[in-house]
Amino acid sequence: MHLLLTDRLACPRCGPRFGLILRADRLEDRRILEGVLGCPNCREAYPIEDGVGDLRPEPRAPLPEVAEPEPANEDAVTAAQALLGVGGEIGLTPGVAQVVLTEGVADLAHGLAMRLPDLEVVVAWARGHPAARPRDGHAWSPVVTADALPLQEASVRGVVVHGSETDRWIPPAVRIVAPRSRVVVLDPNEGVAARLEAAGLTVRLDASEAVVAERAPPAPTVSPGVAPFSGHR
Repeated sequence: MHLLLTDRLACPRCGPRFGLILRADRLEDRRILEGVLGCPNCREAYPIEDGVGDLRPEPRAPLPEVAEPEPANEDAVTAAQALLGVGGEIGLTPGVAQVVLTEGVADLAHGLAMRLPDLEVVVAWARGHPAARPRDGHAWSPVVTADALPLQEASVRGVVVHGSETDRWIPPAVRIVAPRSRVVVLDPNEGVAARLEAAGLTVRLDASEAVVAERAPPAPTVSPGVAPFSGHR
């Protein structure tokens, strides 16, 4: 997990107004390999183990070891980058402007991370799903969540979701995407474009292969910014 990513994280129990405090126990090249993220409001502690941020509230089962997904082919990575509309930016601080991938498109992580070194790639797995660890020095940030994306409101440069995951991931994806940034749904199911429009985004592409929607400035996020991500504490 990249050190600067922790500035964008929020407590999964308390909601996006409550940031997390980092204790880094092992750090290499600005990446946290071992440590703890703590919430000053509810006092929950979220471990970082082997580079994986475990952002599931208690009780949490141990995460099994899983290999990095086989990288997607170059054509798939090229298409995803084009749909996100990222690349070639000047003056970005590495690790700050994130692109978030959900588990169904985790195979894009390696290719996008290699192409976009100044856009930290975050891969989010849902509760109970085994999280892959980057291998061979490949740099991206894996996190495990409780069916939420616990990042600050309107804070990331793009989100990519697979069509089979829309019920789980569309609402949090819409909440965290920044103005002039996009939510991309690959292999979309019926009605995705309408859902994204209803959530306040502008649909830029509605095709059988992908739906792309963008937050137009200064469009507000749907979340009021105070509600917990995963129910009452």
